[in-house]
Amino acid sequence: MSDPTWAFDYKISTYWTTEYQLHDDSTATILAHYRDGRRCPELMGQLRCGLSEVTHLDMPRTVIELKLYAPGHMVHNRGDLVSTHKVRNPAHVFSYPNTPIVKVGEE
Repeated sequence: MSDPTWAFDYKISTYWTTEYQLHDDSTATILAHYRDGRRCPELMGQLRCGLSEVTHLDMPRTVIELKLYAPGHMVHNRGDLVSTHKVRNPAHVFSYPNTPIVKVGEE
């Protein structure tokens, strides 16, 4: 199991931080997910949350995987896909804690 770490995603002109922990069996546990107003360095880790398919209008979209990317310019293009990890604690993207756990610069 890895130490808790974090990566950014860029959505609708805002950076989102997802804190997660990787496990030896190619799975991940999401620790926190929150909107981050800081300016993000372009060479930071990047990710995309893979969401479940919605089959009913009242069904929430659930995070089921994390896709980790190599560094790249987040607004215009992503780096290459590095790995995909099934999420051990799938839930609606806004149901995860929204308080930072890993301090920036600690990984």
